[in-house]
Amino acid sequence: MNKNNDHYPLPREIILRMASRPHRMHHYLWHQTRNAWARYTDSTRNELAELGWTPPRVHLSWDTNVILDNHAGEDFLFMHRQMIKSVNSMLKRITGDPRARVVGWSRLPRPDDAHYPVPPVYEHPNEFLNEIAAETKSEHFFITRMLYWERLFTDPVFLRSISLGVLGSMIESTIHDSMHMRWSSKPRPGIRLDPTMSGSPSPGQILNIDPEWDVPEYDFLGDEYSSHVNPIFWKIHGWVDDRISDWMIANGVQIGFHTGMPDPHWLGQWQGVLPDDHHDPSVAYSNLLLLSERMGRSNSAQSKTIDDTDDAHGHGQHRERQFIADLEKAMSIVLGSGHIHHMYSRTQGR
Repeated sequence: MNKNNDHYPLPREIILRMASRPHRMHHYLWHQTRNAWARYTDSTRNELAELGWTPPRVHLSWDTNVILDNHAGEDFLFMHRQMIKSVNSMLKRITGDPRARVVGWSRLPRPDDAHYPVPPVYEHPNEFLNEIAAETKSEHFFITRMLYWERLFTDPVFLRSISLGVLGSMIESTIHDSMHMRWSSKPRPGIRLDPTMSGSPSPGQILNIDPEWDVPEYDFLGDEYSSHVNPIFWKIHGWVDDRISDWMIANGVQIGFHTGMPDPHWLGQWQGVLPDDHHDPSVAYSNLLLLSERMGRSNSAQSKTIDDTDDAHGHGQHRERQFIADLEKAMSIVLGSGHIHHMYSRTQGR
C-alpha cells in the first residue's frame, strides 16, 4: 500500500462478508441488548437469556444514562478490536500485502477535508434523528463539540485520570456516535424503519428484518444493522482503537509496538454469541466471518450455500444453521420488545 493507505478501499469481498445476514444480525444484537437491556421486561430478558444474549455489563441505565463504572466501555473497545483484527487478517490474505490493515483517521477530518467531505443533510424517517443528523453535520457542532472531544480523548493528563472502561463508555456515547451521524448519508435502498419509527408497524408486528435490507448497498452509518458495511465505519473505529494505545501509554502500561496491535489487560471482553466459540477471542470472532463467507451473497436466513447433506461436515453445518436460526429468534425478541436504541440518542438524554 502507498503512503496514502489512509484512503485504501476495502475489497469487495470484505464488504460482502460484512453485509451477510448473520454478520448484520450479530452486530445489531450486540449493540441493542447492551443498550436497551435495562428497559426490557423480565419476559424479554428471559427469552434472550435462553439464547445466550444476556450482556454481562449494561451500557445504559433504565433512564438511558451512560453507566461508567461497570467496565461496559471495555466491552465496546474489545469487541470492535476483534472486528478490526479479523478484517486485517482478511486484508492480508486478499491483497497479499503483509502490511495491509485497517487504518483509522489520525485526526478527525476537518470541515474542508477533500477526501472525507461531510455528506449532505438527508431526510430521516425518525423525526428526532433527522434533527440530530443535521446538527452533527454542521460546522458549529464540529468546532464546539467534536474538536473538544478529540482533544479530551487524546490528552495524556485526562487519560491518566480515568479507567479504560470509563474511556470506552465516554467515547462510545459522544464522539463515536457523532462520527457515525456526521459522516452518514442516505443509502440507495433508503433507510430501514423499525417498530419505534413513525409510519412503521407497532412492536410485535415486526418480528424480523426483511432480507431486502441485506444488499451490500444498504450501508447506512446510522443503523447498527448496516453501519459496519460502510468503509467509513473502519475509519471511525480505527480512530477509536488508537485511543486504547494512548490510554496505555499515558498510564504507563507497557506496549510492544512490534506486535502490531498491543492489548491491555481486559476486564470487559463480551462479544455476544458467536458460532463455534473459541477460547481465543479473535478466533471466535473470525468464525462469524467464516460463516459469512460460506453464506456467500445469500439473503436467506437458511442459506442455500450450506449443504444439507449428512456428510462428514453435517454436524458442523447443523450447528451453523442452528446458530443462524437462533440469531433470527433473538432478533424477533428485540424487535418486538418496543425498546429500540438509536445511534447517538445517548448524548441527547433519549
